[in-house]
Amino acid sequence: MKKFITKTIIILGLILTISGFVWAEEALIVAEGKLNSKIGSELFTLLLEIKSIELRGDVFSDPAFSKLKDFGVELQDQPTGRENPFLKI
Repeated sequence: MKKFITKTIIILGLILTISGFVWAEEALIVAEGKLNSKIGSELFTLLLEIKSIELRGDVFSDPAFSKLKDFGVELQDQPTGRENPFLKI
């Protein structure tokens, strides 16, 4: 009788564990779907806000704009490594 009770407890434990994993995975899929739709709606709202921005050309005729200097640095070509670094030498 003890073997039967022990086997039953083990089997029930396995069933509960497996069902927990299945339900957790389903909940994760549902949560990801809600998250993706929320991100999509936020992205769409942001896109609409960006489209409503108007750029005026008078900014470029401003004296402050003409006083700006470009301090950018031109990058020189650097030697590249081996074509396939994982090949033996």
